[in-house]
Amino acid sequence: MKILTVASDPNRANILIDGCRRFGVEPVVLGVGQPYPNNVIKLHYVREAIRGLDEPIVFLDAYDVEVVKDPKAMVIPNYVVFAAERYCYPDWNREADYPAPPFDTPYKFLNSGCYCGPSQLLSHLLDPLELQGHSDQGIITQAFFAHPGRIRLDYEQQYFHCRNGARILEVPDTFFVHYNGGSWSAPYAHVRS
Repeated sequence: MKILTVASDPNRANILIDGCRRFGVEPVVLGVGQPYPNNVIKLHYVREAIRGLDEPIVFLDAYDVEVVKDPKAMVIPNYVVFAAERYCYPDWNREADYPAPPFDTPYKFLNSGCYCGPSQLLSHLLDPLELQGHSDQGIITQAFFAHPGRIRLDYEQQYFHCRNGARILEVPDTFFVHYNGGSWSAPYAHVRS
């Protein structure tokens, strides 16, 4: 398994990087020292980094993700999984288009800040995409609707927990916490120990 992130300034990614290292995992930091015009650049870097690889991949946003459980214990599925969040962003008007989750959950919308899957399937997803605009989440959301079944959402928060809109004491058994949408607060791991 390879953990990838994109950070033009890795000093700002210390919570993620140190969290990975605490579990003996060295994340691959892409884009160090390079311009960061918008979030679409993350898809460019990942697409290039995984081309030709044959191994499980985990991608995590660099500046707002915390590692709360040993990533080496993850069983990466044989399909592509994106984090699920409580809000439909950036295309609020697509909320009704999302398929109903298999059970009642407020986490039913795609979040592109955390995802995992086999490198070949991720390449198959990313290679044909036109990576233009400003929103990586918008691009992946379009792919989600254009190719039903190619992307699954982590409704159970098995891998990724998106905090934006979550209740304070909501603590699922997950590997990574994503403080998306400005939901960053005191580090989360102490709540679980």
